[in-house]
Amino acid sequence: GSEMGRRLETISLLGALKDASRDRSVRVVVVTGAGRAFSAGADVHEMRDQSVAAVLEYYRTTGVVYDSVAALRQPYHIVGQDAQHL
Repeated sequence: GSEMGRRLETISLLGALKDASRDRSVRVVVVTGAGRAFSAGADVHEMRDQSVAAVLEYYRTTGVVYDSVAALRQPYHIVGQDAQHL
């Protein structure tokens, strides 16, 4: 996908996390995804070949998502495309 598409998806995810966090009826948050765009975390093996500047840029642009998940008041589970247990 395009950079603009990834940014829109990130904005959408952040909005959904914020809504879930505020909604007292939400008891657990499950984030699912598929394909190359989905990540349950950083691929540290991929990052070892990146420059320090590239790694800092990655965290500058994605850190807000990690922070939003960590700030959830509910328990959460993040599931990639190969998960068979939901």
